[in-house]
Amino acid sequence: MDNYEDDSRERSGGGFILGFMMGGLAGAAAALLMATRTGEQTREQIRTKSVELRQTAEQTINETRARAQAVAGELSSRAGEMRIRGQSGLEQSQKELGSAIGETKKVAVETIHDMKRIASEAVEDTKKAATTPQIET
Repeated sequence: MDNYEDDSRERSGGGFILGFMMGGLAGAAAALLMATRTGEQTREQIRTKSVELRQTAEQTINETRARAQAVAGELSSRAGEMRIRGQSGLEQSQKELGSAIGETKKVAVETIHDMKRIASEAVEDTKKAATTPQIET
């Protein structure tokens, strides 16, 4: 049962990362809208933040890949231990391992897809914000 709980916690990490990124985007957008800067200063800040966001998204994607590889390595290690215990349970273990690896790949691909989508949306929002005239107060 402990392994299941550990797996569930690891899978929920992708949701946390996605939530963290969305919160960061919302906070950055609010800060930019509330700031009293010239249009050029605002555009420069938007450019800077978009670069930072892209770097953060790339870092998160790389970390997710590394975690998926670590999980796959751990699963491979578990499979080795199961083979040593006995040939009779090997077939069932292989099925479970295949399923676990497939699920790990699926979670990693979904997380990477989500991060790419978020980064793409941030770039589009940045482009829109950079080309929209700012009203000076």
